Amino acid sequence: MRSAIAAIEAIEQKIGPVTMRAVGRKVPDHARFPPEVRTLREALQVLNVAYQMNHRGHQNGNIGGYHFEASGERGGRMICDTPYSCNFDHGVIEAICERFRPKDATWVRVDHGSGCRQKGSVACTYHIRW
Repeated sequence: MRSAIAAIEAIEQKIGPVTMRAVGRKVPDHARFPPEVRTLREALQVLNVAYQMNHRGHQNGNIGGYHFEASGERGGRMICDTPYSCNFDHGVIEAICERFRPKDATWVRVDHGSGCRQKGSVACTYHIRW
């Protein structure tokens, strides 16, 4: 896993944060996800389960995760302490939100909050609303 993370970091430095976010947006297209999930809230709540399901060898160490805390009927925050870059994680979350966007929602907004691993925090925080 260390070599994969190092490769991702090197790629991000060469291609930039916008492209790394686009790479993150492609991950859910190729990842297994619990089939019973129907709503955006459910998808955000089980994103960590899907993340753990799709990482081989995760029992050998802590690979962090995606931890959703709902707030109100149409929002919440995601705390990410994965080893991936915040741009990669941001893209993953955006793709999940797009995939499970409620039919009555024109958009789902994902904003990077004040907590950021690139600035020394142990996790990145993303505010999500729809």
